[in-house]
Amino acid sequence: MYGLLSIVLLIAGFFVIDFVVPCDFRREIFDEKNTAVGALVGGLFIATGIIIRSSVIERQGAAQDWEKALGGLVSTFIYTGVGLALFVVGYLLLALLLRRHDLNRHIDEHNTAAGFALAGFFIAIALVVSGAIQ
Repeated sequence: MYGLLSIVLLIAGFFVIDFVVPCDFRREIFDEKNTAVGALVGGLFIATGIIIRSSVIERQGAAQDWEKALGGLVSTFIYTGVGLALFVVGYLLLALLLRRHDLNRHIDEHNTAAGFALAGFFIAIALVVSGAIQ
């Protein structure tokens, strides 16, 4: 059950951040071969996976009966939602602080360094959320 939920949450995270960052991730990755967006999405998947992993580990002992297992699935969903919300808030704050450099334009213009920096930013947020979960 956790595996299926994880896949759904990873895909949901992709669509949430794709909605917030003003470029079409699928077109940028597959048509434009934009490495910056590829790095950003890779970091997003790693970051989301870190949060899901921490949530599953936290609830692992609780999977002894169906009621506790269901509670674990719900908490995994909630923790991942909180993490994604923090990714969005973090991204918007970072874009605001770096507005002179226009983070969105750099990502759109294939600036690999900007893509990796943003990926690292998402992973850092995930590590903090992961620590709070545990």
